[in-house]
Amino acid sequence: MMKLHPSSTLKKRLTKIPNCKEMQTVIIPKYLFAGFFFLMVSCLHAQNNSMFVNESVLEIDIYIDMQGLTEDIGEEREYHNGLLVYTDAADKKYKFDIKLRTRGNFRRKPDVCPFPPIKVNFEKDQIENSIFEGADKIKLVTHCNSNDRNAEDYLFSEYLAYKIFNQINNISHRVRLARIRYHDILEVYPDITRYAFFVEKDEQLAERTEMHCLDDIEKLSYKQLNMDYYQLFSVFQFLIGNTDWSVLLPKNITVLNKEDTSQVIVVPYDFDLSYLVKPSYITKNPGINPERNMAKIKSYCQSLDEFSSVIQFIAEKRNSILKLVQDFDLLDRRQKRHVLEVLKAQFDKLEDPESLDGYFEEICYD
Repeated sequence: MMKLHPSSTLKKRLTKIPNCKEMQTVIIPKYLFAGFFFLMVSCLHAQNNSMFVNESVLEIDIYIDMQGLTEDIGEEREYHNGLLVYTDAADKKYKFDIKLRTRGNFRRKPDVCPFPPIKVNFEKDQIENSIFEGADKIKLVTHCNSNDRNAEDYLFSEYLAYKIFNQINNISHRVRLARIRYHDILEVYPDITRYAFFVEKDEQLAERTEMHCLDDIEKLSYKQLNMDYYQLFSVFQFLIGNTDWSVLLPKNITVLNKEDTSQVIVVPYDFDLSYLVKPSYITKNPGINPERNMAKIKSYCQSLDEFSSVIQFIAEKRNSILKLVQDFDLLDRRQKRHVLEVLKAQFDKLEDPESLDGYFEEICYD
């Protein structure tokens, strides 16, 4: 049976991490940093991440050939020329030449997302000293389906999943909401206005945390993992009911490391198929059970007791995480109730060591 550390003992193992102005101060167990000083968040390059400085919704207009973009979903996809206009709080407009390309795997299927996720490619010289500086070729998560009245609530729920992990650890992808008015330059489709959100680039995350991004990794060994950070990753995935990821055969993870260590840190992304979000198209993925939360805390050669500090650390964030959801006014009442119910059920399990035995999966091999 797992034993949780007494709260008085745990408090002695906690420390506040100084943070950039745009980041919230978080509490992280000291042991996470023992021998891994590179987990500390660096503020040296914050100026290149100005998009994520605050929480206000970006007001954006995009002018593009809508049909040409959304129907270009094959393996040999091209960038499509367009124009992005950003309107700031003072109602001043800034124009940027852009190229857009559809992206993703599952969400790129037309029967899943008729309006797939997008990659936005800015002209680098145009975004210098702007809110988009450093954000060329950045991911934009879209509403997926203009005809699904719940589509934006699924988007908001995934956005909140990113914000939840931001509360758990700063080595996580930051996100920024935008309200986007899409204008079809060929005037085939009517203008539409939908919410979307930008996801911090892997390169931005690596620069901010003074690490390197390891691309094109086909396979990882659990022995390469920084287990302190992996525990946070795994318990978070359990918290939001997400099974759509893999570490050993990398899927939906960013892999980072520091020059002077062989260990890697895995950072999660893409949470739309989590039970927290539970979009209508989840039934189209044969690997996901839409009726039951199947998530487990996955371990590599570590016992449940070895996860106890991280489990308690995350469990103690219950109130702040639930408040994050409760205070998010854009989320429909019904979807908000679903998100809160999922989180409360998972927190209840984290707070009851005996109940976790059936939700813990240990894998160990040479």
